[in-house]
This record gives sequence, structure tokens and C-alpha cells, in this order.
Amino acid sequence: MRKKQINSRLLHYSGISRLVRSIRSNYFREIPVLNYHRILEITDVDKFPFDQSLIDATESEFRWQMNFIRDNYQPITFKYFADYLEGSNELPDNPIIVTFDDGYDDNYYNAFPVLKELGIPATIFLTAGYIGKNMPFWYDWLSYLVQSNKSELFEIGAINFKSNPNDPLQNKNTIYRDCVKKMKSVSNETRLSALEEIEQRYAHGYSSEDESIKNLSKPLNWAQCKEMHEHGIEFGSHSVTHPILSSLDDVQLRYELEESKNIIERNIDQSIKALAYPNGQVSDFNEHVANMAKQCGYKICVSLIKGTNPLSKLLPYELRRLHIEPSHDKYVYSSSLAFPYL
Repeated sequence: MRKKQINSRLLHYSGISRLVRSIRSNYFREIPVLNYHRILEITDVDKFPFDQSLIDATESEFRWQMNFIRDNYQPITFKYFADYLEGSNELPDNPIIVTFDDGYDDNYYNAFPVLKELGIPATIFLTAGYIGKNMPFWYDWLSYLVQSNKSELFEIGAINFKSNPNDPLQNKNTIYRDCVKKMKSVSNETRLSALEEIEQRYAHGYSSEDESIKNLSKPLNWAQCKEMHEHGIEFGSHSVTHPILSSLDDVQLRYELEESKNIIERNIDQSIKALAYPNGQVSDFNEHVANMAKQCGYKICVSLIKGTNPLSKLLPYELRRLHIEPSHDKYVYSSSLAFPYL
């Protein structure tokens, strides 16, 4: 058993986790924001060609996690939180916000029924340009192309990337990680050129792929979003095409922020208050991006920097989140809310 799991059990059975969660809520006055991407169970890991790291829990795991949240916290939406920041309401005791990034359709099939049953509001940050389309998000598609490649060379000239996915000494997941890291480090123009290049060179096999494989990575459609919205699910923006916002010029940046907001508001008739920075690490956004988001009408922006958000020194345009991972059993899950920086 890993050290983190052992320590989490000790903290749980000693009562320390519960005590510290109570202290954080009652005395520190903070708001934790949970981050998920996908709720999905993989029956055969070796045959799953998409990004496995984006799967944060199975449906059964997500159910007990949400039961824990319902029993120990009072979930709210970003709209409610924005109203609090503007002085028009008060926060409940033990507030928390549950979020999902990207907009995978398993959010509808596997997460939404649990949220609806338990009466828990959540926010799904949509990469608006993909919603209602049949193509996977670009990073999942890249994973598929690497995993399914049968040739001895996987090459993307635009980013000077070469590798052999079929070399027994190389791991395909490692090749994918190296490739997507390179894609995120270049300019947006280069990234788009690289995507166009691999579409022309490698994507011909995807159109004839079995539907059972394609269904493993599909974005939400607008009918699903509307239904979820009618039952308490809030939506936010995650850009149009999921670029690194800090790499964009002002015209591109405004397009990603404004157009994503407009697309979502037009399709679900809901005012969008919140933005999740794509990738969400320190280098992926900056003060200029935050100021542009404010100009575009966003009241709150969230990152993927680990941590919670003390109300006494709140930074509304760079809120931190706690990313949930499959390794989070019941003890790790509860202790991570008590000790968010461990």
C-alpha cells in the first residue's frame, strides 16, 4: 500500500481529517473547488486508445465521492459565488464547488444522474468549438493517432517531432505525453498547423474506426447540455479550441474568450460567469489573460493550480482547484480536502 494511502487511513481513523476539515471551514473560511474531467470505467485498459489520465473516477467511485460531499459540504454554483462577491448573498457553511473540464459526454451519462439524484449542483466548463461535434478533443485525438499507429514512424514536421510507436522499447503513452507536451509548448499557429498536418497524414483511419471505439471519446451535444441546465447544472467556458491562452495574441485571445462565451450563452440561454483556463498551470495564463477575461464579462476564472481559496485573500481570476484522481480512495479523498497541499 502506498505511503499516501497509509497516511490517509491514519488521519481518518484518528479523527484528525474530520477535525481539520471542520477547522478549515469554520475558522479559515475558504472555498474548495473540485476538478474532474471524465467519469468512466475502462473494461480493457490495453485497448483504450484515448488519454487515460483524464479519467478521474468510475461511476461507483463518483457516487460515493458525491455522497461524501453532500454529507460534509454545501455545494454551490459559480453564479451563487459571483453574487456573493458582489454582496448580494451570503455563503452557506462549508461551501464547495464541483467542476468538470472539457465537456465529455460521459459527464451526461455517468456524472449527471448521480448529481441529479443527490441534488448537487456542478459546473461543466465547455470547450465550445467541440460541443455537438463527432470528433474527439484534439489531445484525445492525438492519443488515438499515436496508440493506433501501425507504421514505424510517427512524425509531425510542424513541431519537429519523430517517434516510433511500434518500437518495443518505447511506451506509446510516453510518446503521447511527449508529443502533447510539445504541442502545448509551441505557438497557437504552430499547434494548429501540426493538427492540420496529422489530420492529413494519419486521420484517414479514424473515419472507418468502429463506433464502439469512437464512442469512448465524444463531446457533449447541446441537447444534453440543455437538459442538464434544466436540472441545476451550470456551464462555464473552457475556450473555443483549448489553446494555451498565454501564447495567443490579443485578437486570438479575445476570440477564444468572447466566442466561447457567446456560443454557450446562445445554445443554452444561460449567462456565463466563469472561465476555466485550458491546461490551467502557472505558465498557461497571466495578468493580461485575466484582464481580458474580465473585459469579456467573466466574473471568476479558475486554474488547475493545486489548493483552496481563503476568502480573506481571495483572487477571483485565479482560483485554485483540487484535481481528483483515480488513486483517491475514500481515505485519500477525505484527507485531501483536509490537507489540500499534501
